[in-house]
Amino acid sequence: INLSILRVGKSNIIECLYKNGFRDITAIDISSKVIQEMQREYTSYTGVEFYVMDVKEMIKFSSETFTIVFDKACVDCLFCGTDFMSATKRAFSEIFRVMKKESTFISISHGSPITRVPLFRAVNWAIECYKIDEDIGESLTLYTLMKTSNEFLLKKRIVGGDMAQREKMVGL
Repeated sequence: INLSILRVGKSNIIECLYKNGFRDITAIDISSKVIQEMQREYTSYTGVEFYVMDVKEMIKFSSETFTIVFDKACVDCLFCGTDFMSATKRAFSEIFRVMKKESTFISISHGSPITRVPLFRAVNWAIECYKIDEDIGESLTLYTLMKTSNEFLLKKRIVGGDMAQREKMVGL
C-alpha cells in the first residue's frame, strides 16, 4: 500500500501511520517551511517522502500512483477560498488522476454532506460518508471516495448530500 497525505501540516499523522506498519508514505504541503520541519523530524523514517506541492497541481506524480490518498483538512481549506468552486474541482481532478484503479480517497471534514457531496460529484467516484462520533469534541464527517468502474457504487446516492443538489437542479 502506498499512501499520500494531502496538506500534512505539522500533525503526528506520519508517526501514527508508521507505527501501524505503513512504510510507503508520501506527504505533501504547500508550505516549504512545514515540509522542511517535517523532513527534519522524520529523517529516520525510511520510506517516507515529503514534497512541497499544491494539491491542485501534483505534477511530480504520475497518473495512478497511490493506493490511498488521505486528507485531514485540505478540502476544508480549499472551501475557505473565494475561488473554492474552481479550486476544489481542480484538486479533485488531480487527486483522482494520481489514484490507482480501485483505490480510495479518505477525507475527514468539518463539512456536512450537503456542502461536500455536490462538489465531490465533479469527479466520477463512488462516495460514502460516515458521521464521526461527536464525543471527540468536534463535528466531523469521514468521506470515502473510491476510484472504481462499478456502476452500482458510482450511482449510489448520499442522503443529505445528493438530494439537495437534485432539488436545486429541478428548481432551475
